[in-house]
Amino acid sequence: MRPLGLGDVYDGAFRAMRHNPKVVLGLPALLSVLSAVVSAVATWLGLTQLSWFYDVLDDLDSGRYSSIEDPSASTLWGIGLVILAAVVVEVLVSVLANGLVISSVGRSVLGRVARPSEVWAAVRGRRLGGLVVLSLFTSVVPVVGFTVWLLLTVLLAQASTGAAVAFGIIGFLALVVGLVWFWVHVIFAAPAYVLERVGPRKAIARAWALVRGAFWRVFGIMVLTLVLTYIMSAVVQFPVSILSTVVGVGTSSSDSVTGGSLVAYLVGTGIASLVAGTLATAFLGSVVALLYIDQRMRREGLDVALAVAANAPEPGDGPKPPVPPTTPPTQPGLWDGSGGWGSGPTPPGSTGR
Repeated sequence: MRPLGLGDVYDGAFRAMRHNPKVVLGLPALLSVLSAVVSAVATWLGLTQLSWFYDVLDDLDSGRYSSIEDPSASTLWGIGLVILAAVVVEVLVSVLANGLVISSVGRSVLGRVARPSEVWAAVRGRRLGGLVVLSLFTSVVPVVGFTVWLLLTVLLAQASTGAAVAFGIIGFLALVVGLVWFWVHVIFAAPAYVLERVGPRKAIARAWALVRGAFWRVFGIMVLTLVLTYIMSAVVQFPVSILSTVVGVGTSSSDSVTGGSLVAYLVGTGIASLVAGTLATAFLGSVVALLYIDQRMRREGLDVALAVAANAPEPGDGPKPPVPPTTPPTQPGLWDGSGGWGSGPTPPGSTGR
């Protein structure tokens, strides 16, 4: 094995999807169905209130606003709770699907097909809780940064409009640069957490160390990957959205927004989002996992451990022919035989590869 180039990373991502579609595509798709059902219910409840909103606009034009009854508090609370549930489910699905993909790619690197029970064991229970903590950490930092910038801008506006405008522009640009820098440095936290089986704090430290000295390479590959993922999702969603809109217009009624048009739109966009989301999760998760493995190859000689592990029998398999003596021995802790890598000692002379 050798460090991976850009073409190797993308080729490996697609190979990982073909190598184990049941896990890399199937499990995220099942999770996405659950998320889509919850989101569809939330969207349905939200859109049913559009008729009330249109009535309000009509009566404002005619000066008869008092004739419109406001929606009940229970209705608004119900819609709010369903939307909140949809957001929570979406976060859990995204985190869990990403962990399942990373775990599967960890075994695909060795040419092994991970069973659903194996990848589930790697992320269930407290491990899933740790992934959620990592996701919240990487999400809270941008929110806090934006909040601080906004508050400072508002406070400056009380004293000087010009100073507030200048700070707002310069501060926002600085915030974007800082958040990009932060994002790149924690991009490997999830792979480190799943494959090395460490805690969230250790995973963040490992991610930070692996990116050190390779910021621009990781940044460039990830930006290109996000662009490709967006294009891939748009290619899937755009024609289906157009078709569902056309069908919806043909089946809509003039006095209802909850008739055939709404059903056609929700079904069509739901299917498109399901397919696009599954492909995006599988591709993006595979690329991040392979980039993490590549950085460990370059810094820690992980390719040596993987070469030996690829010849080692899986649990329950019969003995394999001995590894040729020309293959260097693996380092303790680098491979545990079950889909994860520990940090282990750094092989002599392997730093800076």
